[in-house]
Amino acid sequence: MTDLPRSTNLRSIPAAVAAAIAHTPDETIGGAPPAGPFLTISREFGSEDPTLYPLLIQKLNIALPHQRAWLSYDRELVEKVAADHDLAAPLVATLDQESHSWLDDLRKGLSVHLSSEPLDAFAIYRRVAQTVRALAKSGRVILVGRGGAFIARDMSHGVQVRLVAPTEIRVAAIARCQGISLDDARQQVAMRDEAQLAFYYRHWPTVAAADILTATFNTARIDTETLADTIVSLVVAKASAMSGAKSGKA
Repeated sequence: MTDLPRSTNLRSIPAAVAAAIAHTPDETIGGAPPAGPFLTISREFGSEDPTLYPLLIQKLNIALPHQRAWLSYDRELVEKVAADHDLAAPLVATLDQESHSWLDDLRKGLSVHLSSEPLDAFAIYRRVAQTVRALAKSGRVILVGRGGAFIARDMSHGVQVRLVAPTEIRVAAIARCQGISLDDARQQVAMRDEAQLAFYYRHWPTVAAADILTATFNTARIDTETLADTIVSLVVAKASAMSGAKSGKA
C-alpha cells in the first residue's frame, strides 16, 4: 500500500482513508483461508439489547460447529486495536462517538506511543483498519461498531447488519438504562446520532450504507431471540455459499 506524502492535508484524509481501507492487504493474518464467515453489526444508539451478542455467540457455535469458537468484539475490539498498535484505548473507543475529529485527538494524544515512526492521521487510521480487517479475514467473529461494515465491505465472506429503532423508543431505553431523565436521554441520542452520521460521512462520503448492508432490523418490531435466529440464518447461508464456492474450485 502506498503511504500518503508527508505534505498531505487533513482535509484530504477521507478519500485517502477510503482507498486504504479498500486495499488493506489480507496477508495481515498470513494469508490463511478464513475459518468461516464474519458478522458486522452497526447500531443506532439505544437500539440494541446487550444480551444479543452472547446469544448470537451461543447460537452461531451451535449452528456452525468448529474447533474455534465465535468471538464478539465490541469493547474487546477497542482493546485489541489499542494493543496491536500501541494506541490509547479511550481515543479508539470514541472513534464513532465524538462530533469532532477523532483523528485530531489521536494526533495530539499518541505522540508518546508511536515514537518509532512519523505520526500522521492516515497511518493511525490504517492501523485501526488493519486490525478490523485481520479479524474479519480470520472469520467467526462479530465486529460491533467502529465502522466495521464500511472497513470490511469488500470482503465477500461477511454479513453486514444494522440495528435501528424509533427515536422515542431509543430515548426511553437510554433513560431507563442510565437512570436519567427523558430530556437528558433525548439529548444524548440526538448527539450520538449526529456524531455517528458525521463519522460515516467524514470517512466514507461516497459510500451509501444501503449499498453495503445485508439487512437492517427495527429492534422495536422484533424480539431479541427472533432477531438472533434471523441473523444466524443469514450467517449460515453465507457459510453455505462459502462452502459451495470452495467445492466449485476443487
